[in-house]
Amino acid sequence: MDRKGFSLIEIIIVIAILGIISLLLSGIVSYTLKSYDTGIHQQNEQFNVRLVADQLSEYAKSVSHIGLYDNLAAAEAAAGGYVTTKIFYLNGNEILIKFSNSGTEHVLSTDEFISNLKFGVEQNGDIYYLLFEITSDENYAVAGKFELLNIDDDSEMLAGVVTEKPVLLMIYDYEE
Repeated sequence: MDRKGFSLIEIIIVIAILGIISLLLSGIVSYTLKSYDTGIHQQNEQFNVRLVADQLSEYAKSVSHIGLYDNLAAAEAAAGGYVTTKIFYLNGNEILIKFSNSGTEHVLSTDEFISNLKFGVEQNGDIYYLLFEITSDENYAVAGKFELLNIDDDSEMLAGVVTEKPVLLMIYDYEE
């Protein structure tokens, strides 16, 4: 008998094998895309935390006084006698800056990803350092320490208490 084609059984076996291969490949592609999305999300989160840390350190370069408070009302009351202040605080999952001279608020963080914010001040001899730690929802953290150049021993620099989520008050200009 002369065969010139494929039998029905052969075609069904080939289709079944191709189906199994397609199923395996689709699982690999799905896993790869999920990993890529997770990686992009983590990369964006790390970028945003670093961006907030960079902006915070940029704002602190010319500060003349600094205060740490446990709530926004206490920081606003302390800022009352100064012309230019910035108050940094965590509201939900966003870091906000409140400008005293205009009363406006600006969102420092670009996405709602911040889960914790810590501030502290350290003194080493005559040099003061601002310490901060920003933690994201995915537990990515950036800690920073930078010298407060305009603060010396004679300034009334620290006030208030330091808590887990303190409010940071930066004072730039005195009222005249």
